[in-house]
Parts: sequence; structure tokens; C-alpha cells
Amino acid sequence: MDIISSDEIIFLLSGGASNNNPLLSLGGVSSTIEVIGNINGLFPDVTPAQVISGMIDYRCFYVKNISSLYSLYKTRVYIQSQTGEGSEAILGTKRQDEVQRIRITGVITSGTADFDIGGQAFSGTWTGSADSFKDSLYSSLSSIDFYDVDIEYSLDAGDYFFNITFTDSLGNKSYPLITLVSNNLINAVDVIISKFTHGHPISNTTTTIASPQTFPSGITFEISDVDSPIQIGTLGPGESFPVWIRRTTISGTPPLLLDGAIIRISGNPFGNQ
Repeated sequence: MDIISSDEIIFLLSGGASNNNPLLSLGGVSSTIEVIGNINGLFPDVTPAQVISGMIDYRCFYVKNISSLYSLYKTRVYIQSQTGEGSEAILGTKRQDEVQRIRITGVITSGTADFDIGGQAFSGTWTGSADSFKDSLYSSLSSIDFYDVDIEYSLDAGDYFFNITFTDSLGNKSYPLITLVSNNLINAVDVIISKFTHGHPISNTTTTIASPQTFPSGITFEISDVDSPIQIGTLGPGESFPVWIRRTTISGTPPLLLDGAIIRISGNPFGNQ
């Protein structure tokens, strides 16, 4: 069976497409340059002055699936181990399910609307109620493998709002905006589609910080290990996501040769089982 291989998951610097300097790996878009897997691959040595004062600094790298065919399901990132008694590393991400909203204006009686998401067609049919349209949307999305969506609707000032949340195996990812292909809903004055909530971190970029000591806005840092990894989601062909590292050096930390941490990516290559 052909599946994704470990060498198709790579770590890249951040800081711009051509950045090759770990000191400038401070967020923004992904670089095309891989992180060098050694002690100074992302962080420089801590200076004696920084040890005296204590310091917290940050770096960002991207995890990318370079396979053109295969996904890594249930992707996880964690710190496998780190040297004791030195600086402490902890990982941070922004994780958020995407919500796209279809807003329909008018007193709808029947009809169909055709949509597209990333080149895949789906539709919604109105057979007497907003509930029927919602159920039809779900059934049509499921037919193009968008099974894990939650759809809720509300009625406000005569407008129908259908919120489509990409969750579970589809969660934590940014998707192309749904587009309207044709509107054949009877009495529908307008159909407007927008991103209500942008998905993170897969297929999205991260903030750029002003200096290595600047906290990256919107990022949540959490302790992780092989038993409690950070759950990311399905990393499809060509997709990537950013990961932040916070390094904390407590004042008075003793000098330590080859201080560092080992970061791992794991997942299921056979499907979202």
C-alpha cells in the first residue's frame, strides 16, 4: 500500500520564502529553507548577560507535507525530550475550526443553489423549510468527502444564516471560500458567502513578531509530550502549519553544553481512524 513516508514531512523556517537565517525565523510566511536539525537550528546560544537577567525568546517554524498524493491524518506535534537543568522549551499554536456563512435574503419557497469549494461542486435544495436546505447542504457536502461539518441556521430580520463549521477530521484548517455558482432559489434576493471564523493553523500563516522577545499574539503555549501531544488534524498534500517555540531561561540558570529539545511530528498515514 502506498502511504506517506516520514521524509515527506519536513520542518521549514519562517520569516519569508527566501529566509535562511534562524535568527529571523520570527513568524510570517513559511520559508522554503529547512530547519537545520542541530543545537543552533533555531536559537542562538544564551549569553552570560542573558543568563544573569533571565530571558524569554521565541521562534517559529512550519511543518509541511511535501507529498503530492498522500495525507498525514491525526497529525500531532510534541516535545519528545529536552535537556534538563537548562533553558526550557514549550510549543505554541493557534487552533481554530473554520466557519463559513451562507446568508440568504428573501422569503424562499423552493429551488436549488449550486456552490463550489476548492473546485468541488455541491448544492442545497429548499423543499419548504430552512431545515430542508440545511440537510441538503450536509448531504451534498458529505458526497464530496466533507463529512465532518456541522451546519446551523438562524433567521434574523428576514435573512437566513447558515453557518458551516469544519470540525473533527476537517478541523483546525483554512479552506477556500465557498463560491456561489448559480442561484435558483425562488424569491431569493441575494446569496452572500463569507468567512465567519478563519481556520488555524493548517493552510494558514501566523503573525510576525517585532523581536525575538515579543510575545506572538493569539498563540497558546502548552506543555506537550508523546502522551499529551498537541492535536493538529489532517495535513493534506502540500499543506503546512506554523508552530511556535518559547524558550525560557531563568535567571541564574547554570551553563549547559548542548542544551536543546527534540520536537516530533506523529500521525496516522492510513486514514482518519
